[in-house]
Order: sequence, then C-alpha cells, then structure tokens
Amino acid sequence: MISNHRVEPRLNYCLTINVKYKGHVFSGITQNISKNGMYIEAIDIKSSKDQELSIIAAVERSLYQLRGEIAWIKNLPINTTKKSLQGIGIKLTEAPAEYLNYIGYLKYSAPLIQ
Repeated sequence: MISNHRVEPRLNYCLTINVKYKGHVFSGITQNISKNGMYIEAIDIKSSKDQELSIIAAVERSLYQLRGEIAWIKNLPINTTKKSLQGIGIKLTEAPAEYLNYIGYLKYSAPLIQ
C-alpha cells in the first residue's frame, strides 16, 4: 500500500543524477521518483535536512535541471570505514514541465512502490 503522507505515488525507477551541493558535485542513481521528489541511495554527500540542492537528471536523451531540498537522511551501512554513504530523500521545489510530464507518463509503465 502507498503511504498516506505522499501526494504522488513513488515509482521504482532509476535515473542517473548529479547533485550540486556547496560547490561540489556528487553522482548518484535514484531508487524511486515522483513528481514531488526522489530517493537517492548511496551518495557520498555530507549534508543535513532542509539543505537546498541543484540536481541534473538524465532522462533518456535529455538533461533536466531540478531544484530541491533534503527532506530526510538515512546513514547506510558499508564495509569500509573510509566512506560514509547516505540515502537521501529529496523534495523537489522546481522542475521543468517536460520532466513532470515524463514522470506522469511513467505512472502507466513503471512499477509503483507497494
């Protein structure tokens, strides 16, 4: 069942993204997405909740500039002590119509998170 606190359902879908934060660029892959946000797992970013981010999302043959803020952070267990990876939930604050239309299209072809 989809969580009641989400406005839009999350889709199990991987997008390659770059996150720009405090002058640094971090690469990641989404685990799930919606028109309102996304979850990126195993990103090496030292951040805190409510931080603003600039995001470039690669969708098929297009790149989309998105803006968002960190909604929540989860520390991920890893086997090395040299890196500290996080999973981050991002609330989108700006996204172009073309990106939102693509996500709307995916609702009919990508699996929803149950």
